[in-house]
Amino acid sequence: MRQGQYLDFETLRAEAETAVEKSGETQRALAAKLGRGESALSQALRNKGARYARLQREIIALLTDYEVASKPTFRVARKTS
Repeated sequence: MRQGQYLDFETLRAEAETAVEKSGETQRALAAKLGRGESALSQALRNKGARYARLQREIIALLTDYEVASKPTFRVARKTS
């Protein structure tokens, strides 16, 4: 992850998962720090999408030197025929 990088939902999920793996902490301990249940944390690490993005952003903010803006960015391109 780097400053100014755009993340899609899959990349956001992967970055949250990587942060958890690198932290060496258990999901139980992280869930307690975030004030969330273990199940919610586990689902956020396994699934992508708007439903899980907030918790994934919280995980990244807690475990890394980065924070992620709350609005997803989608790039539009013309179809090629």
